[in-house]
Amino acid sequence: MPIHHCGGGDEDYEPFETYQHKVTQLAGQAFPKAQKITLERVRGGSENRTIGVNVFDSRPNIFVRIWQRILTPCYPTNQNTAKQYILRIPRWKNEFLEQQVAILRVVGSKTSLPVPKVVQYDTTSDNGLKSQYMIQNRIPGRPLKSIINELNPKQLESFLKNIMEITETLAGFHSDTAGEITEENLLLTPQSNVQLGKYFLPPRGWTDHTFPKPRTWPAFPQDTLTLLIEQCERWREYEIHQNEEDLFGYIWDSFSTISTSLQKLGFLDGPFSLVHGDLADHNLLVDVKDENTVNVTGVIEWDYAKFVPKFVAYRAPYWTWLDDNSLSWHHERHVNHEPRTENGRRAKAYFEANASDEWKKFAFAPEAIIARQMFDFMIRGMSGGSWETDLAEDLLRAWDELHPEDKIKTSDPFLDSDYESDSDA
Repeated sequence: MPIHHCGGGDEDYEPFETYQHKVTQLAGQAFPKAQKITLERVRGGSENRTIGVNVFDSRPNIFVRIWQRILTPCYPTNQNTAKQYILRIPRWKNEFLEQQVAILRVVGSKTSLPVPKVVQYDTTSDNGLKSQYMIQNRIPGRPLKSIINELNPKQLESFLKNIMEITETLAGFHSDTAGEITEENLLLTPQSNVQLGKYFLPPRGWTDHTFPKPRTWPAFPQDTLTLLIEQCERWREYEIHQNEEDLFGYIWDSFSTISTSLQKLGFLDGPFSLVHGDLADHNLLVDVKDENTVNVTGVIEWDYAKFVPKFVAYRAPYWTWLDDNSLSWHHERHVNHEPRTENGRRAKAYFEANASDEWKKFAFAPEAIIARQMFDFMIRGMSGGSWETDLAEDLLRAWDELHPEDKIKTSDPFLDSDYESDSDA
């Protein structure tokens, strides 16, 4: 069985020139009846290395070939068409691969969204790659990121319509429970309820075997305010265990106060919704049909999908109109600003004209923007050092300017008291 290789793609970790031989061996085992397999370097993301695998079916026997030649004028066939797959190899050894497979199974079976189908995976390192891996069918289309700046106004509106429909489909996938999609969903049937677990704490990817509490457990129905306060207390408990003191207690206290205020303001109503977690141009595949139409053919990289409060799900696609196409919440703070480019102004105007009133409320209200930033801390904690503390305190100051009546602490009271003592001296 000959193996052929095509160029292009990323060059992280082991060079493709040597790594391809391991992939060749694995591909041959995965598709033993293939006549030919070709490999294609595909640029991966921050979480996964990706390689294209093109599988050509084995040659039919002599009798089948005779009948194919006879029938070809009436039923033309293309024997050179390959079945295309993507091999995904996690960049980190402690990835939760089974959970990622379960997420794709849930989204693929419970929605009509174009998501990859998993054809094979291995959660061990007992294979030719010495690593976990997943093989998916390859969805046709071009990465939106590679062409987004080339779209004309009609094409821009066309793909924005697609993005908004995808977001509404996800936000409309409701649950009375928040949390992670668990491995139990590998056995999901169309009639099954989606099984959820508590958000990982410490987060997925962390290696910490000292914390005595489970990092997740089965999730049950609760209201949004209870969830938010629970996350604050879980992080407080974890950090006290790690540091033997409540270093960020003032932050979690203030976040709890903000959560209560959000409840009073009506931002926490309703069920929980499914969110992709990274729905932007680098995770969207598109087909440019003509001068007026761009269709989204695939939504990929579902690693961070989970059920979240509604205010998180109804984020604006602001990356389509801000200069930096980033989902970073530092950039979301500028969502209300006037875009600098003509296409940016068109994108923002299209969203404002077509989004529901509820969506626009969550997208543009400063309280909702702060709530999303706060929720990000509730998921990943305060692990980034002093710069992350500065970001959290900046967030608290922003809320304090909006709602001084809440009287939240915007900085470490112990440091403030030390500063005042030094000043008095």
